[in-house]
Amino acid sequence: MTLSELSRAKAPLSVALVCALAAYAAAALSGLKAHTDPSEMDTVPYLDAALEVRKLGGLAGFIPACIEGRYTEGTRHPLYLMALSTVARQDIRAFVDAKVLTAWMGAVMLLAALWTVSRLFGGGPAVAAGALLLVNATFIHQSTMVACETLLTVWVLLWWWAASAAFERPKLWVLAGLFSGLAYLTKSLGLFTVIAVLMTVAALSVARRRAYWKSRYFAAYFAVFLLVVSPLLARNLKLYGQAFYNDSNSVLWIDRWHDYYKVGDAAERPTLGTYLRDHTPAEIARTLWDGLTFRNVRMTVDGLKPLPFWSRFDGRILRGYHEATVPWQGVWALLVLALMGLGVWLTRRREATALVIASAVFLVPFVAWFSKIFPGNPPTRILHPLLVLGLGLAAVPLGRALAGLGWQRLLRGASVAALVYALAIGFLQDWKGFELKRSYEFSKFFLIQLRTLERYARPGEVVLAGPTLTSNYFYFEPAIGARVELWPKVSSDEQMRQVVRDTGATLGVLDLATVVYNMAYYGKYFDAGPSIGLRQRSPLPDYFHKLNEEPEIPHYECYRFQGA
Repeated sequence: MTLSELSRAKAPLSVALVCALAAYAAAALSGLKAHTDPSEMDTVPYLDAALEVRKLGGLAGFIPACIEGRYTEGTRHPLYLMALSTVARQDIRAFVDAKVLTAWMGAVMLLAALWTVSRLFGGGPAVAAGALLLVNATFIHQSTMVACETLLTVWVLLWWWAASAAFERPKLWVLAGLFSGLAYLTKSLGLFTVIAVLMTVAALSVARRRAYWKSRYFAAYFAVFLLVVSPLLARNLKLYGQAFYNDSNSVLWIDRWHDYYKVGDAAERPTLGTYLRDHTPAEIARTLWDGLTFRNVRMTVDGLKPLPFWSRFDGRILRGYHEATVPWQGVWALLVLALMGLGVWLTRRREATALVIASAVFLVPFVAWFSKIFPGNPPTRILHPLLVLGLGLAAVPLGRALAGLGWQRLLRGASVAALVYALAIGFLQDWKGFELKRSYEFSKFFLIQLRTLERYARPGEVVLAGPTLTSNYFYFEPAIGARVELWPKVSSDEQMRQVVRDTGATLGVLDLATVVYNMAYYGKYFDAGPSIGLRQRSPLPDYFHKLNEEPEIPHYECYRFQGA
């Protein structure tokens, strides 16, 4: 059943959509309550980059800024930043506004999933897909934090529909190119949509003996894609000499995330050549195998975890990286994977399924390799768009099982279920004292460091600090008047002196995490560790002049640099 057939039951359909959005709102409110850390994951870099986009004129100023090379952000792609630029400012309210804005994108993603699945597979699977999304913890997690994956998945879902339908209605390749371009402008990972189209067209042209690639509209797919992304490509060529440049490309050729900070300028960053030089074929094969058999499995199970709306759930399931998987969640994930497999089999001759398979063939090994830099907490969010497409296929057998109920009865049942879901969350969660506009919390450690800066920092000074201070300082920099930069990793006294001279730093905030991270240098001055804290055992170089005495937090030192 298609969307046009569903429209005959306008009243039940409208009620079902309203109830689905109410159910999402209840779950999203729990997510907004759970995400209280203003420095969670990439929140501060997103807001910082969005503020720069705002200063360049937002959407209206983006193309001129690219052509002139004034837009310099090399890691995060611009479309989500342009959306954030509407709320970005150096104020803690920006954090709350940004996660609320992303939650609205989550509502759009839910509607896009319902619409796309209804067009591809019918109304029953669309209802089932909506249900699978609403009880998916990763969907709620990603849609209520400052991250671009929700917006990316909106475009991926619409691309899935347009590219699938374009095999029979070639003019839709134009729309598919538009959605691929918007996906790439949201995140570099969006390029997989283009790769999946190429793989699918090649495979189906051979299997069906039809030269799909000869259609002029298929050529238009690439023309529209290139037109949409052309401002970013032009900027990349102007500044970096590579059309598809991204700062994160070099991350593919390191073994751990902290290795990224060991390199200097772009010329020193690792490449495929340096990686092949430093690793044996056996080491490379083992890294990929571990990704395919352990990290990808963990991310898949993590990405399919249910939101336990039937009981009062701990907010940690929606905060940061998900909690460790417990057996019943693994069983749930296994059942959903079985439904995905059955959905693939039932729709094996459909172009939509071929596109998902092609996406998986590319993304699964890519994510397995990329995830090596986060062995303890592999980034589930990278698999999120593919898992959402998988949920669309998992909904097919569920939808067929419901087909005998009749559409009026099915939509009424779905509406009641959505309301019960929303009410269950509302009754079981503790909302006492919760204010959305105050849904943030700074650590005691950061607030003491901030108080120290208020006491010692002078307007215009540069302060070297560890990640605890630099992560949150974005929100307070205008009030203090100083600029905070990350304390770099050094290996000698001379290197440290050079850092102070090059940065013009006059203050340094040294905490336990920073010392432990760089024990190769600070080990000769401090004993440090989780059990003993930060304990100085020999004097630092003579240009370090200690300022603070904080009895509340002993593993923390503040110094003024003089005479470096």
